Amino acid sequence: MYLLAQATGLQNVEIREENLLRPFFSDFKLWGTENAADVAANDCRVFLSVFLAFCSSLEFEERGFDFVQDEYARAITEYHAIDKAVMHIRAVGCDGPVKYTITESGTPFKVDDKGRIWLIEPLNYEKAKSYVLNVKAVAGNETCIAHAKVHFEIVNMNKHAPQFEFEKYSCDIIENTRDIRFNPPMRVLDSDHGDAGKVQNITIVESGLPFVFTVDDKGNVKGRAIKDMDAEEITDYFFDIIAWDGGKPPKSSYPVSLECEVDDVNEFTPQFKADTYEARIHREMTYVNIIQLSAEDKDVGIVSGRVCKYTIEGYNMPFKISDKGVISLDEPLGPEAYDLYEFTVDAIDCGGMMSKKSAKVAINVETLCHQEFIGPAKHELVMQQCTGKVYVTPDITLNKCARKQERLTSLLLFTWRPPQAWAVTEICMKHQMHTLSVE
Repeated sequence: MYLLAQATGLQNVEIREENLLRPFFSDFKLWGTENAADVAANDCRVFLSVFLAFCSSLEFEERGFDFVQDEYARAITEYHAIDKAVMHIRAVGCDGPVKYTITESGTPFKVDDKGRIWLIEPLNYEKAKSYVLNVKAVAGNETCIAHAKVHFEIVNMNKHAPQFEFEKYSCDIIENTRDIRFNPPMRVLDSDHGDAGKVQNITIVESGLPFVFTVDDKGNVKGRAIKDMDAEEITDYFFDIIAWDGGKPPKSSYPVSLECEVDDVNEFTPQFKADTYEARIHREMTYVNIIQLSAEDKDVGIVSGRVCKYTIEGYNMPFKISDKGVISLDEPLGPEAYDLYEFTVDAIDCGGMMSKKSAKVAINVETLCHQEFIGPAKHELVMQQCTGKVYVTPDITLNKCARKQERLTSLLLFTWRPPQAWAVTEICMKHQMHTLSVE
């Protein structure tokens, strides 16, 4: 055992095998032999002699000045605080102070004279996922030199949740298409590095909506409908979306509300509520509203779904029609005008599409009759004698449109002029008001 102690580097230790082994075999007397312990001890001495011979063939060297460990390793998160010690290494076996240096330059670490390694710059998982430092220790006026490797594994930590670049977005989809247009363009940001800093997917909070969203490596979001949109079916969609990153475990953003409008395209033409329209007017009169036509458009857009104009199709028509479909007459029609005007009207929506089927309009023109004389009438009748006759209305005619005139009146002034030879005092003058009845 003394040789074994020397071979294993134990100094100033002397072990005598007979004193060591005897206590272990002192109970062998139970076998019925008083010297059983001595026999067992003898056998053990044979084993120890063989073991000592094996150990003597090995070479043991004194370690001297060296690091306590040949290699050091530690995992730290990329968000570890800077200006903090992250590891302590130590070299021993030489007199005097020890100076430590990191042979690599440009690392975010430094080592002090006590063997403490400090983090002096922020870590970035995308920039470096691990660091291997070669540390040199010098002591005893540079007579003692030792080397060690230090491994740092950078852990990608999911510290931040994704965040949409803006708080409010709107979107629209052109009818009969599927691509979604965002205003402003949608982008999701994440301050983490690696998978934790990459937005993996966008989910819709509500269920049953016909949309899907994708996001690229830069966080730009694109949306698409899973079917062609129909503005006449649904015009607006309201829902919330959430962004998820690729960290372990993943983190989600706050929900962002979206109002997505389906932009109507002009796919329908205006249609009149009635196929034909009829009206009656009188000659010698003007009209601001003879009749109003009305057309509708099945489109739902502000432009494509609204009728903006009506036009009269016909040659030299005296009528006008407004943008609201009201037919008017600015100049009165005389006796030479037609008794019936027939023409068609077309409706045009605000997108410029004209009705495929025109509306038919018929306007009857009638003559309005008044009970009156036509032509000059003598309102002063002169008689030379107190008796006699005079023509009352030699040039007057009746209104030809009258089927029957009940009674016409005229103011007549009768004046009697006596002969000049008569005395003035004998003048016979008579003024009367008469009513003339004509059947």
